[in-house]
Amino acid sequence: MNKIFIYAGVRNHNSKTLEYTKRLSSIISSRNNVDISFRTPFNSELEISNSDSEELFKKGIDRQSNADDGGIIKKSY
Repeated sequence: MNKIFIYAGVRNHNSKTLEYTKRLSSIISSRNNVDISFRTPFNSELEISNSDSEELFKKGIDRQSNADDGGIIKKSY
């Protein structure tokens, strides 16, 4: 089974981006054998990272992971 993680960073419940992203994830999950984790600022707390870009993008290290939900999200996927 494939896993897909989606984070829609919108903070407006009526956002078109949020609506389209939810609809797209629903279509994908109904047609494929995938496990989709859908997160937004409404169900996850992610702080602004204070790590440099090399740590974040090359090494996957975020110093904020223990201060917000980043560590939990990373462990689940």
